[in-house]
Amino acid sequence: MDEIYKRLSDIPLKRRSSVAFMAAIVAAALWYFLGIRPIEAEIISMTDRIRDIERQLQFEQETNSKIENLQANIAGQKNAKDRLGEQLPPQADIALLLNKLHERARDASLQIDRFEQGPIIEEELYARIEVKMSFKGKFSEVIHFINELSDVKSLDRIVNVENLTLSTISSESQSAMLRGDFLLVTFMSKSFTKKP
Repeated sequence: MDEIYKRLSDIPLKRRSSVAFMAAIVAAALWYFLGIRPIEAEIISMTDRIRDIERQLQFEQETNSKIENLQANIAGQKNAKDRLGEQLPPQADIALLLNKLHERARDASLQIDRFEQGPIIEEELYARIEVKMSFKGKFSEVIHFINELSDVKSLDRIVNVENLTLSTISSESQSAMLRGDFLLVTFMSKSFTKKP
């Protein structure tokens, strides 16, 4: 060690400062490449991992949001189906409906010539029941009867009138007699329909 000091002291001062400066640069370079550079690489790697985690978190949040929207949609559809089921009777009850229709026709002084039940047509959430009906009466009686059909509470179900056709039988008196046909359409809850 003494020998190293002696050799260093023999070097001129100007050259000693150059050697010290070079040694400092080499030490700084070693410190940077052996100490700082690995830390920078680790920071870059951690930053990339954080970005990946943030992307995955965002994807999971979007997925959760979509799942919540789908669950809300399913709940809304279920509520709509339940409400529809409450509004639609569980059975066809055509005999009871025909009795009520006869009563309404009698109240309107309308003569019923024919009732003919058509097929039960299954839709997505309900079943459609068609009844063909023929009648005779005055125009005012026909209007009165059709108005009576709009009273859902007294019929305990929804009844629609479709394909109404009217023709004149006689026009001798002040009020012409009409003959008509229409399709009465009512509905029932699909979950109670019989499968073939």
